[in-house]
Amino acid sequence: MIIYGTIATSVEKKTAVESKKEYVEFRLAENWGKEETKTTTWYTVRAFINEVSADLLGRGVSVCVEGKLKDSAYLNKEGKPTTSLVVLAFKCEPSDRKNSSSNQA
Repeated sequence: MIIYGTIATSVEKKTAVESKKEYVEFRLAENWGKEETKTTTWYTVRAFINEVSADLLGRGVSVCVEGKLKDSAYLNKEGKPTTSLVVLAFKCEPSDRKNSSSNQA
């Protein structure tokens, strides 16, 4: 899947527990539609550092993310089961495209 969106949070560097590989994680906002009917889809993006230049990424940067979509189940702060959409990114790079009007799967 390919997503064009805007990084909405700071880009955090993390280390995978099992593999010990470093990766970055951030929240991505993908906007759809015209101003009066605009819809936003939120994703958590995880990308390995050797596949992305973390120095080029930051809050407010428009990016193109290519990866595999996965749902992640967890308990929220209130202890209720919740799911989140996570993109395991193969490619993540800055883009001059501001909004997404099409999504390729």
